[in-house]
Amino acid sequence: MKKSTAVAMITALTIGAVGVTSLSPALARGGPDGHGPRINFEEIDANADGQITIEEMIAHREAKFAERDTNGDGFLSKEELLAAMQENAAKRQAKRVDHMIDRQDADDDGQLSMAELSNDERQAKFFERLDENGDGAISEEELENMKKHRFGGKKKRPASE
Repeated sequence: MKKSTAVAMITALTIGAVGVTSLSPALARGGPDGHGPRINFEEIDANADGQITIEEMIAHREAKFAERDTNGDGFLSKEELLAAMQENAAKRQAKRVDHMIDRQDADDDGQLSMAELSNDERQAKFFERLDENGDGAISEEELENMKKHRFGGKKKRPASE
């Protein structure tokens, strides 16, 4: 294949992929949590030769589109995109729950008791971080501050008075 043909095919594939995923930015990012695309090399590498060809990428994109196009009309409706997002979210939630049970199920019964979920030391540290003024209680303002800054790193407690 000539280099110019290969470049043209890659460009067309990229534009096509962007076109499909731009219909739903959350799907393009991998879901509503925005943790990036859910790319699975083995899924795309259809012949399992350890390499992905342009043909495999196109086939994978078309298969994903067809999977989401549940009524087979050649278009992705709002309902079809929402259903795909909900399915992806449900799968991620199930993995999180499995991980949580694996980590905290001390007696391996597949269930979490209150004792297994309780971590008094961790809860005390969390409470201490929320109680910015160190008065032993959390005010509504302190709780709102936590909500505003929960993704922005740890807040430093003001110096004691």
